[in-house]
Amino acid sequence: MDDGRDRYRPSPVNLFLIGLLLVAGAVLVKSQRWHSPQGEAPPAAELPAAVGPTDGEGIPDHLHTSPTVRVLLGSSRRPLEAAGEGYPGRVEVLEHDGRFYRVCHVDLETYVAHVVSSEVLNSWDLETKRAQAVAARSYAMTSLDPAAIFDLRASGLEQVFRGGRADGGAVDATRDTRGVALVQGEAVTRAYYHATCGGRTASVQDFWGMRAPRMRSVDCPWCVNAPLHRWSLEMDAAELATRLGGEVEAVWVETFDPGGRTLTVAVRAGGALRWMSGAEFREALGYTRIRSTWFTLEAGEGGYRFAGAGSGHGVGMCQWGARAMAQAGYGWREILGWYYPESTVDTVY
Repeated sequence: MDDGRDRYRPSPVNLFLIGLLLVAGAVLVKSQRWHSPQGEAPPAAELPAAVGPTDGEGIPDHLHTSPTVRVLLGSSRRPLEAAGEGYPGRVEVLEHDGRFYRVCHVDLETYVAHVVSSEVLNSWDLETKRAQAVAARSYAMTSLDPAAIFDLRASGLEQVFRGGRADGGAVDATRDTRGVALVQGEAVTRAYYHATCGGRTASVQDFWGMRAPRMRSVDCPWCVNAPLHRWSLEMDAAELATRLGGEVEAVWVETFDPGGRTLTVAVRAGGALRWMSGAEFREALGYTRIRSTWFTLEAGEGGYRFAGAGSGHGVGMCQWGARAMAQAGYGWREILGWYYPESTVDTVY
């Protein structure tokens, strides 16, 4: 039976032309597949197992919309070398007003993975790291300043950022929360956090006198087993005087904030009286000595005794508390909701 197949059979010439067109198309697709005027690498399907230095091999730009962060690694009045020390991204040395600054340029998501790896222990669970990733990303996004030499410091004064390779859990947490931040209205929240609050976080208004972001004090029953939930210190009068810059006759806490943290400290020296904020007093005596501003101070024979709670400024998320919440079964969104009740979690890019 004639089914019409012979009627539409292509001639040898047509077959040759069709084959020629297919070959030309394949060559064109291959040459254009990853073309980029900037020579970008092809996008990765997901983050690598660890983010870190690649010995000259470019890390795929896994998040094209991620902004670049400039992190200050160190500064000096003497010339510095642009040694990367294993930091991801590009390290350069800038000179400004007679001072040299070593700055690392790194995309935000890679930066966040390294901050999470530096701020919390590798052994901590993924939910805590996800919460930490969102807080770190939010804090960084509010720090971007094109007019400045750098955006963030690599130390604990802002966010700890170390070289080497980020641990796999930190990378997973960053990938899982890609582009997610805490927001208040149309603005990203400057999400402060600290090691241990000691039982109650501090209000950003009480601690720094700031009206924004809104970040009130919340109860934290979670960090009760943290290493520095409670601490004490004895300091002799000579050391205290040295740290305060001269002979000291007496020191006492003058005022407390509504949460019980030290607001002002009175120092009598040379017959004169001066006042320091709790944060200034803690800085003068040393962050590793006076662990927080939540302390009482008693004068004794030949020295002073401090009894305190928590470690860090106490504002925002308590990291040890977040870990305990995760161990109790709470997810990262619930953890963030506990410590940042005025903020909402949103995908910003």
